[in-house]
Amino acid sequence: MLGANRHESGRVPCAHPEDLELIRNSLTGDSDATEELCARLQCIPRMVNGLNVRMNSAVGSDELRDVCQQVIVLVWRKREAFNGDSSIESWVLGFVRYELLTAARQTNRRQLAHDVDTLEEAAAPAAAKEVDSELLALALARIDVDDARIVRLRVFQDAPFEAIGARLGVTPSAARNRYYRSLRALRERLTSMARGVSE
Repeated sequence: MLGANRHESGRVPCAHPEDLELIRNSLTGDSDATEELCARLQCIPRMVNGLNVRMNSAVGSDELRDVCQQVIVLVWRKREAFNGDSSIESWVLGFVRYELLTAARQTNRRQLAHDVDTLEEAAAPAAAKEVDSELLALALARIDVDDARIVRLRVFQDAPFEAIGARLGVTPSAARNRYYRSLRALRERLTSMARGVSE
């Protein structure tokens, strides 16, 4: 019967009543419940590390420790919202996914910013020296024509991304992304050529 899985009140019982009771008892300060919940939450580092491996180790070891701590804090603060529809571990996994993806995005942004800063700092001094400027010109000639054009506009003419995008027929955001990619290509070419010169 349709009503067989319902309480007399008409409400569908939660799927994990024992987990719900554990959480509620921990909220009242019950020491046994708190100890058991802490033991259950020891799954967090394993979850974080396992998911990070599946993400091709997108987050470094130092950041992983921060993710674990952040998840523990969030779970503890928000445990009152647990309703027993899933197990504690499944509920915790949602926090793990969110915090790990956030950390991965932050890592990518930091790496990109570092790459851009390094490349722009390296490009300007090279243009000021005759030997280096010749090497830079050769490197620009050996990368994609549009990539070289973007680098010249941005690095040597200090053109804003709005102007670069207008010339390329793309949005300023697309022009910015293309510029960063162009800088990486230029760095790789310069590194390769510099090694050849030193040899």
